[in-house]
Amino acid sequence: MAKTNNIIPSDRCGDLSGIHTDRPSRRMIMSYAPAAVLLPGAALAAVAAPSPDPIFALIEAHRVANVDLKAAEGSPDDAAYEVIYAREGEAQKRLFATNATTIAGVEAFAAHIVKYPRIVDFEHPDFSLTKALTTIAAALHEIRVTPHAVRVA
Repeated sequence: MAKTNNIIPSDRCGDLSGIHTDRPSRRMIMSYAPAAVLLPGAALAAVAAPSPDPIFALIEAHRVANVDLKAAEGSPDDAAYEVIYAREGEAQKRLFATNATTIAGVEAFAAHIVKYPRIVDFEHPDFSLTKALTTIAAALHEIRVTPHAVRVA
């Protein structure tokens, strides 16, 4: 009986005598060559694929919360107003705590905050003119440091 070094049981694959399945053949290696060429490109494309800038959703959430807050002003229901006020504050806090990942996102953030001229009156660690400028500067720095992040939207 011939000694074989089969890894695959011969009862499932037929007669494998003479085939050394414990090491790859040249034919097997060459069959993977196209994948070896294509996969690094695919992996690079997946890494460099732009993901949506989170700032746009946060801007919209803050805009909606602000509209709700304006609608609730003067409401006789103080408890409901306090809930809406807290929701707007949380939306604002998340907005100011998140760096845009695109130049378009930085522009949208800046355009959004200038719609609220009272921002110059706020001196809160989570939302103030200083915090807004710090957020913009940090976002621009991140975009500059990671050039693959620079994309339109």
